[in-house]
Amino acid sequence: WLESMLRSYAGFQAMGHPANTAWELSHGGSHRFEIPARFFESFKGGLCVVKLHCHGSSNNIARLEEAKVPHVVLYRDLRDAAVSHVFYVKRTPWHPEYPIYKELDTQQGLAHFGQTLLPEWRDWIRSWRAEATPGQSLVLSYEEMKANPVAKMLEVTKLFQLPSDPVEEIVEACSFNNMKKAGSFFRKGSSGDWVNHFTAELGEQFAEVIGEDLVEWNYEPDQAWISLPTATDE
Repeated sequence: WLESMLRSYAGFQAMGHPANTAWELSHGGSHRFEIPARFFESFKGGLCVVKLHCHGSSNNIARLEEAKVPHVVLYRDLRDAAVSHVFYVKRTPWHPEYPIYKELDTQQGLAHFGQTLLPEWRDWIRSWRAEATPGQSLVLSYEEMKANPVAKMLEVTKLFQLPSDPVEEIVEACSFNNMKKAGSFFRKGSSGDWVNHFTAELGEQFAEVIGEDLVEWNYEPDQAWISLPTATDE
């Protein structure tokens, strides 16, 4: 979503890098990707939007600082992220995890996510929040962006020194309804959908890993959410 809004600026293009692609193919994901030296040199002279899923390691922070690359980190409620991941992988035959998830129903897929990726994705958010650098980076939650996209995009444009005049038009053009009409892969883009898919057992499983984080990140006031899930096995 954010990538789409940024590349709406005239002249900007979404760009990838072979090093990141190779890592993702060999590791089944790129959240542990370590940015190599001179990574950003290939983008010099262009107007590029580069989306990565790498964590906020000391190496990655150093690479960003060396290249003087401002960056926005966007994260999401990991319960919703888990639901999104399960549905995405189950309908994406070329995804490295497809052979595993295609045999699982939604709740089984969420349980598998909780056992495998959840701790790593939690650490991913923790790492970037800990490494936030005023003036160099901006760490936002997806929920903040969704609640007030114009105000948050104005913060993003200030960081990247982009014109603020077209922000309202860009936000409207990149609304989820318009992006779905254009064939985007977004499924719902809603917040809180997890409650429609979590059982009580899944709530307990996830709470053991991210219960305290959800409170710290202002997703929950306390641990009462664990008793909310009412979904039955699908």
